[in-house]
Amino acid sequence: FPGSNTPDQFWQNLLDKKDSRTRVTLDKLGADPERFTGKKGDNDKFYCVNGGYIDEFNFDANGYAIPVQQLAELDDFYQWALHVCRTALQQAGYIDKQELLKKCGVILGTLSFPTQQSNELFVPLYHSVVEKGLKKFLGNKNFGIVPFSDKAKANEVTNPLNGLIAGHPSALIAQALGLGGASLSLDAACASSVYSVKLACDYLTTGKADLMLAGAVSGADAFFINMGFSIFQAYPENNQSSPLGDDSQGLFAGEGA
Repeated sequence: FPGSNTPDQFWQNLLDKKDSRTRVTLDKLGADPERFTGKKGDNDKFYCVNGGYIDEFNFDANGYAIPVQQLAELDDFYQWALHVCRTALQQAGYIDKQELLKKCGVILGTLSFPTQQSNELFVPLYHSVVEKGLKKFLGNKNFGIVPFSDKAKANEVTNPLNGLIAGHPSALIAQALGLGGASLSLDAACASSVYSVKLACDYLTTGKADLMLAGAVSGADAFFINMGFSIFQAYPENNQSSPLGDDSQGLFAGEGA
């Protein structure tokens, strides 16, 4: 989580009522934040400049049942989930118990929002279609849309697995950790982790699994999130941080955190 690499630190931050948000940067946004910062209701502007960004995370791709190079090319979205699942099994003392892992499943909540690296795959496709239409509409065969990133300018192609953001993450975890039970991903918006835990409990109580990993991960592209929720005017007023909400604001206010 932002500002914490361990559950203990995360809990302490909650007890301390720490605001772990930071201001969005050029690197996180993929664009100059000042160019798109505005007031609530402004067209094509976002009015929330702070977010819960994870920094100083170093992924160790060694020790999984998937080649190191392949894992190293994956979006943070995948790497966070792999790291946390392996750490959970290690701390529980199950990481080397192969017979038990054969009966272990994983249910992962995954918001189907574009990630930074899925954008590297798909935005050029959108641009090519729009560009073609605008050339015809404007009567200007030389019209072109500026590439949205340095990778796009250089025609570099990211790992195709980064486009499989909806259902693939749980299967990747199962493969990487040698899990033989059920693996599935779901999207229930802000309730994704709760649904995951509920379904995992069902697998355990019905005897369909001896061990389950359950939780959720969100690594959505910052530009998409900031602009999208600003268009919906869904961020809390006055740039408040309300991760747990209250009776007057509701849980949805937590989207700004």
